[in-house]
Amino acid sequence: MKSPEEPARPPAAAEAHASRRSRMLWGTGAILLFAVFVARGTQVLSPQTVQVPLYNSDCAIPVMMCNEPGRSLFDFYFYGQDRFGAWPFLSARLVGRLFGFTWTYMHLQAWLTTWLLGGAFVMGALSRGFRLLGAGLYTAVILANTPLRATLFELAQVYPWQLTALLLAWWSLRRDNDQVEGSPLPRRTVRLFRARTFLLSFLSIWTSTVSGPLLLILATGEAVRARLLAPDVFAGGRFWRRWGGAVLLIVAAVVVEYLIRFGYLDFARYRFGLNNRTVLHIDWEYLGQNARNMADNLWSSPFLPWFIAGTVGACLSAGFLWRTLRTRASRDAVLLEGAVLVLATWLLAVAHVVLLTAINHVRLNDYATRYFAPLYLFGAFSGALTVALGVAVLPGLSRWRPRVLVVLGALALAGGAWALPPPVLNPHFFELETTAHRLEQHKPGVPLLGGYWTTYLMRSLQGEGALIPVPHEYEYRRTVWWDRELKKHPEVVVEHLDFPASGTAEAPAPWLFQYGTLLRLVQPRWEQGAGRTFSLYRNALTEGEPHSLEPKLADWNLCMPGASLTLSLTPRPRALVLVPIHGGIPPVTITAEPLAVEGSGAAPAPFPLSAVDRLHRGVLDGGGAMLRGVRLTVSPGRTGNPGDWICRAEATFVFVDEAATQPHGMTP
Repeated sequence: MKSPEEPARPPAAAEAHASRRSRMLWGTGAILLFAVFVARGTQVLSPQTVQVPLYNSDCAIPVMMCNEPGRSLFDFYFYGQDRFGAWPFLSARLVGRLFGFTWTYMHLQAWLTTWLLGGAFVMGALSRGFRLLGAGLYTAVILANTPLRATLFELAQVYPWQLTALLLAWWSLRRDNDQVEGSPLPRRTVRLFRARTFLLSFLSIWTSTVSGPLLLILATGEAVRARLLAPDVFAGGRFWRRWGGAVLLIVAAVVVEYLIRFGYLDFARYRFGLNNRTVLHIDWEYLGQNARNMADNLWSSPFLPWFIAGTVGACLSAGFLWRTLRTRASRDAVLLEGAVLVLATWLLAVAHVVLLTAINHVRLNDYATRYFAPLYLFGAFSGALTVALGVAVLPGLSRWRPRVLVVLGALALAGGAWALPPPVLNPHFFELETTAHRLEQHKPGVPLLGGYWTTYLMRSLQGEGALIPVPHEYEYRRTVWWDRELKKHPEVVVEHLDFPASGTAEAPAPWLFQYGTLLRLVQPRWEQGAGRTFSLYRNALTEGEPHSLEPKLADWNLCMPGASLTLSLTPRPRALVLVPIHGGIPPVTITAEPLAVEGSGAAPAPFPLSAVDRLHRGVLDGGGAMLRGVRLTVSPGRTGNPGDWICRAEATFVFVDEAATQPHGMTP
């Protein structure tokens, strides 16, 4: 009961107050529900669980990029690629520097989950008249299917970052048209709206250039929608000006992204000698094969029924929109908005069918399932929305349509939540993490030399004392600047799993030559864990004995059989000679002829140096004679194309201490 002093509110003010309160309650509830979904998704779909593919070095690169101390044009794309814009990781790096924050894989997983599921809010905003249904179906499609879920929540994938940026750009295109439909706006406000559309389009295109043609499709769809909703405002030339303005903004974003990518490629080429350009072209010779593989993938996909439903819905929507446009029939706002959304998302799916069939990159990567993620997402959403709207327009339910749409949206959200299974922890991942921490504790800041799938992985699981990842010379390298660090460190940790030249865990190679650095085995099987074995080596570049060469090393032609090099040293009974050549393929045979001091006895017979990868090694034993040197001669019999041969040696080393001249080169 109101007090007499409290004035009664006018009906209009009371209604406005109730509306604001209702919106606040709904907004608070939506945010709380979103937070629950993000927390649950991060927990279930993190690398710590068995619900996602095993955390690997591809996933480790984004974590490393978030914490990199420097900045250059090379940071503008996912390391080693020119088709994955790195703005999510650059923004994370900025946050880390502002707040003294170190990003871990779990932090980045939470950021990815927030961004990806945030697309549901955008889809809800695009679903005018059935916002809860649009947001619920989008969430359910993302979470319901295990293969799609595994791709979209993987840290190394471009799609989670691209999709929400694409939806935001779509929303901005729509808002631009909706604002024009209302009362005239100040010129400055219009410019701000256009700047917003350009920025969001640019982020989407920077993430993936595929977003460019997709946004052109959406801009066309939005222009048609605006014409349908406000035929008097968007009639004649006004329609084409609005469409042309949206296209110009998208084209401008494409041009700016191209300039950034050009700078990235130019920087990588001149600074690191890298060519990170992805060669994409129409796969003319394999279009039939690609089409068959596309059909097989669609046929075997659990999304096929939904895609078929979306195709039916798109055909019906196109007919409905065409009839409305031509006849200016009575416009049911919900049906019109639903038809636009069904048709637009179906077109996004079909655009990916065309791209995946026509572009050679998909075939070269064995038609990997990850490339089909946007197709499955938008195709399934289009089909699910078709079915939901079909239920809502049934004759017996039409008068309760708003409530039916809300109930269907709530059911979709509940289905998405139910689709997330209880998290099952992955013991192998925790073993990886424990092993990485042990390496960091024992040898902080030391280079880790090994295979691609170990070096970056270990780095991303470590903290301030992280090891420096250096994939071996024949591996793909995303951070080539760390290769130069090998020479600067007295010790190096070597992992043997994917590094053939390093020997095996049971029999590590006694000597290695990588990136101009000679490494000598100190402690085999120094550390073990997560199915990997690590040995400890030391930098031996400065440990060799002085010696002279005749002719100069640069003049010794390994491509000419019979070419020789005389290596002179202080007389001694034994010596170990190491000769790394510039490359190991195709192999070359080098014969060593020991040279004895006159009067000290007969020199041993010549013998071939043993070769592991590109390091040639031989122990000279005078057999009682004193050795004054060795003549190294290139043996005939090299095969292959002479134009591909390696014709020079990179260095020579001589060791005379007892440990170095043992048959296996290992410390007793």
